[in-house]
Amino acid sequence: MYKTNNKKYLSLVDKYKNEKLVLQHGDLSFKDILVNKNFEVNFIDYEW
Repeated sequence: MYKTNNKKYLSLVDKYKNEKLVLQHGDLSFKDILVNKNFEVNFIDYEW
């Protein structure tokens, strides 16, 4: 798991962490990924 304090991301990971089927985003791009000075990663594209 990525090091992040993003509550939405962490809640999604927690919700689906035990699922047998894993889905991928499919169109994640560099513009949707933020990395801060502490190298913590945040995803900003939450479209469904």
